[in-house]
Amino acid sequence: MALLPLLIQYFTFPLHQQLTQRSTLRVSERLRESQRWPAEKLQQWQEEKIQQLLAHATHHVPYYRDLFRQLGLSSESAAGKDWARIPVLTKDIVRKNFDKLQATDRPRLFITGQTSGSTGSPVTWRIDRDAESVQQAAHLRAREGWGLRLGDPHVMLWGRDTFQGSRKQLRDLWIWNKRALAAMEISEDKVEAYYQKLRAYRPRYLRGYPTLLVQFARLCQSHGFSLKELSLKVMIATAEVLSPAQRLEIQKAYGAPVANEYGCSEVQLIAFECPQGSMHIQADAVRVELLQDGKPVPPGEPGEVVVTDLSNRIMPVIRYQTGDRGRFKSGACPCGRTLPLMELTIGRMGDLIELPDGRVIHSEVFTPTHDSLFFKLVQQFHVLQETPTRFRVQVVVKNEEDFRQVREEYLPFIAAQVGSGIEMKMERVAKIQSHSSGKQPYFTPGGFQK
Repeated sequence: MALLPLLIQYFTFPLHQQLTQRSTLRVSERLRESQRWPAEKLQQWQEEKIQQLLAHATHHVPYYRDLFRQLGLSSESAAGKDWARIPVLTKDIVRKNFDKLQATDRPRLFITGQTSGSTGSPVTWRIDRDAESVQQAAHLRAREGWGLRLGDPHVMLWGRDTFQGSRKQLRDLWIWNKRALAAMEISEDKVEAYYQKLRAYRPRYLRGYPTLLVQFARLCQSHGFSLKELSLKVMIATAEVLSPAQRLEIQKAYGAPVANEYGCSEVQLIAFECPQGSMHIQADAVRVELLQDGKPVPPGEPGEVVVTDLSNRIMPVIRYQTGDRGRFKSGACPCGRTLPLMELTIGRMGDLIELPDGRVIHSEVFTPTHDSLFFKLVQQFHVLQETPTRFRVQVVVKNEEDFRQVREEYLPFIAAQVGSGIEMKMERVAKIQSHSSGKQPYFTPGGFQK
């Protein structure tokens, strides 16, 4: 269907936008311009959007009306000098105050979504059509930097919730030229069928969880299928922290560069990687803060990511605690975009492990280096915290000899990383169970942190 991209660009997508009262194309034009604004202009524009958002929230959102009254805040002061006095919005607050977080000013067209629940606590959100248009335009802008256009064929490796009947599949095809392959079904007996579908689809790019892109690549390699034959333009890694080892393996297997995305279900895309390797914050769509103990951190220092959606009015997302960590980067990017820069550091706050002796480590210490036997021989792995000091490592390997080599290398490696007082056991399993979302987190905390 070589004509489908043109049909989408000039007919089906604009028609769908008109019928559903979306403004993605118009917003796209603005984002192409604002990504090169001087820093002062971008900051001024963001402050104006914050003022509008808070004025709306205090007048029409019961949760914020009551909160601001209790704190003695006005929308004007909260948008400026008192911004830091607005408490962060947590998943628990959202679950307990879902109805009070809904705007009451007028009926709005909106969609309802839910987080994957991979952290154990799924959250339901509502996003109005204006905010959805901004999110769609932000994704299109991120793709354009890699030479991709609206209507280019692409495939998602995603969870089961991607499949919602033939109507959604037809809409994805004729509006976006997108097809989906169920992440939960990637297995030895499915790999050939998936590979042949990709050859038939001829996508320009694949998008999915890094763990799944790696898993699919390894299955294809073991069956003699060359992913380089797909001639992909780029691989887009999203929804999980992309490790350097995963990036190298994906690039080598698929023969395409990897573009990292950072976002969350509640506000969608927060930052995107350009071909020069910089992660640009979508500061013309969201405000990002990095906090440590509730206070902003300077550039270069890690902090917890707190984000505000500048567009959503049906259910405002103000100072939302993502649970992720990152750091701001100073300097300019050679790509010419003036959007501020950041990088993710060690993943989610929930992956911090406090040991009985007072030390704090991060689950990333369990990830081996890319030149290790573990990296070469292990197809999947999962670390489970059973007690405050005891951890069990599950690995999927081809045979007992590989398991013996991996165990002899890995356990001393971990001992050197974390020191004394930690007990590590390793077991060989046939398969690592995925989360219901399709994600495969490599670490499950035991809930012993304070």
